[in-house]
Amino acid sequence: MPASTPQGLPYPLPTEPVAEGAQAIRNLAEAIKGWQCLAELDLTAATTFNAIDQDFDQLRLIASVRSATAIKAEGLNLRCNGITSAAYFQSFVMANNNVVTANQQVAVAQIQIGLLPGSSATPSWFGTTDILFPSYNGPQQSKTCTFSSYCHAPVANNATDLWTIYGHGTFNPGAITPITSLTLIPGASAAFAAGSRAWLYGISGF
Repeated sequence: MPASTPQGLPYPLPTEPVAEGAQAIRNLAEAIKGWQCLAELDLTAATTFNAIDQDFDQLRLIASVRSATAIKAEGLNLRCNGITSAAYFQSFVMANNNVVTANQQVAVAQIQIGLLPGSSATPSWFGTTDILFPSYNGPQQSKTCTFSSYCHAPVANNATDLWTIYGHGTFNPGAITPITSLTLIPGASAAFAAGSRAWLYGISGF
């Protein structure tokens, strides 16, 4: 190795500018705050994400789910802050077997955010649901969300075994209250199947 670079700098290259640059990149990454995983839970019975971090602007929950009930498929429901009263509103469209239907419910005890395969479906097949709260801790009294869900619960591998859902929901607790907990509930059954899992994320702007 020559004693110096073509620019006349000695080997090894100075380390301080490199270290400073690495720290600057780290500071920028921390300032941007992309989607950060706040919690990851195995789902058994109705499962709650508690003490949700309030230092973000938006909240996202992703679930890979299957029911332990002997049924082809059933609903996946969501509650906020442990409230079980008629504080929820929802509307969604659902495609199944090339037929699209619409559903709307007002003042109900939970939001149906999707479907999940039951134990009558082919073993090890799971559904996927994605929920976004754009302002879970903002000044709004009503906290709105969007959700999408895909459930493939094959029994005979026919078209009636596939469902796609896209919709919106509202949580209105009657006062300006941040969302501090989210509970996933497996339809009318008592439990999720083994392997069901959910992830909670938060994100902020610059």
